[in-house]
Amino acid sequence: MKRLFQAECYKILKNWLLLGMLLVLTGFCVYISGLRTGGFTPNTYDSVETLNQVFGKDLRTLPALYDWQNKYEVRLIFTEMLVPIWTGPILAAFIVGQDFANRSITLPLLMGYTRTRTYLGKALFYFLAGLALSHVALYLTLFLNRPDWMQTMNAAVYLRLILFRTLADLATLSIPWLAAFLFRDLIKTMAVSGGYAALLTFLNASAADNPNFLIRMIGHHPAFSIREMCIRYIPFPSDSMEMLLIALSMIALSSAVSYLIFCKSEMK
Repeated sequence: MKRLFQAECYKILKNWLLLGMLLVLTGFCVYISGLRTGGFTPNTYDSVETLNQVFGKDLRTLPALYDWQNKYEVRLIFTEMLVPIWTGPILAAFIVGQDFANRSITLPLLMGYTRTRTYLGKALFYFLAGLALSHVALYLTLFLNRPDWMQTMNAAVYLRLILFRTLADLATLSIPWLAAFLFRDLIKTMAVSGGYAALLTFLNASAADNPNFLIRMIGHHPAFSIREMCIRYIPFPSDSMEMLLIALSMIALSSAVSYLIFCKSEMK
């Protein structure tokens, strides 16, 4: 398993095109996340400005309101899912889709590794790489946008936010992973997973209330429900069980189906 993991690392590190795409995309997503959560802009207090117009005075001088705004924006950063949404399709296409396309998927099997160990080696690398990119982007956004973010929460809140974020990351990454085994081709995997990424990017949490059944189902995706879980002061775990069950179900089903596809695939 260790050698399979090392082989995947080496394959990615020597692919300058892939590394460049991931770095540029991650940097762009960090910038967009900063814009969407109030950072990197001249005015970071749009909601307070609205209240200023109503009350006719600068409410940013009120410590309690300033503290609330700061905590809100920090929690909002934890819900920004652009990096796993967009880097997942690229990673899955290059780690799995490309290997199927150029037949290099058979190399571990020819070296004596079982399909199970080969699958686990690829899965471990894919999900760890996706989580690493997501969390690097998360902390970059936090330190660039809110350098004092650690002062806005205690350890229990931080652990809860990280738990929800990690589950949402894994659930989001699981769909491109499944697509890579379904299509077994770099271009097809990237195209279909890219459509999935675009759908998650342009829909929002209000999709859960949409009259269209399909859009309403997509609205319960952990990439959307994480916002409500992280921002609201919801008791754990009872009121958060829906997101946990959906995320774990997505991860388990995607992994099981992709594993079965890999075991039944003909290796030429």
